[in-house]
Amino acid sequence: MRFDSITVTQLCKEAGIVRQTFYRHYNNQLEILENHLAGIANDFLTLIDKMPVSVVNLPQTVVQELKNNQTLFEMIYWAHAEEAAITVLASDMMRVTFIDDRQNDFQGFVNEIVARNVFNFSRVMLKYPTIDTKMLVKLYSLMVPNPQDIFQHLFSSEH
Repeated sequence: MRFDSITVTQLCKEAGIVRQTFYRHYNNQLEILENHLAGIANDFLTLIDKMPVSVVNLPQTVVQELKNNQTLFEMIYWAHAEEAAITVLASDMMRVTFIDDRQNDFQGFVNEIVARNVFNFSRVMLKYPTIDTKMLVKLYSLMVPNPQDIFQHLFSSEH
């Protein structure tokens, strides 16, 4: 059964709650996944924010988070909720990559491309569970650009 075909009534019955309780917390079923993903993205970005720049190994950290949250990503793909999840991730990335108001559209563009790459990477990673973490980190480093590197490269070449 696809996630988008499950009704609120079915969810409530399975959870043992009444519909009013569901709607007190969510507007629809997709918000459950969106809220969970937003929490994970926020925790991840908070973790990155707390690390000294010299310590941040973004590919290692991202791959580990993808591995730690495989079930969530499986649910997102199963629910066909990638677009909503990409939107959440890209908007959360804005706080880390914020440059200035003039670059807002540009930042949004880059962050959405990177978020899509992260989701594509995670989808393929799920298909090949036997690839070890060390190799996944190398592959991630080669295949998914770091938004900060993109901005630094583009803006340093302007001057």
